[in-house]
Amino acid sequence: MHEPIHVHIRKDSNKAKFWLDGSIAYNRGFGSRELQHLQKLVVNNKSRIEEVWNEHFGEQ
Repeated sequence: MHEPIHVHIRKDSNKAKFWLDGSIAYNRGFGSRELQHLQKLVVNNKSRIEEVWNEHFGEQ
């Protein structure tokens, strides 16, 4: 069984995982300002992320 649609973000040694509603599954190293920016990107691109996810994994 797959997890719900989510996004992993990496930059250098920093890692974060976001659910599509913008909630943070985990953050390792991103500062609060950058984390907020990443949250906005995930939420603002929800439709595109879902589309690509479904192309890759199939509709869930």
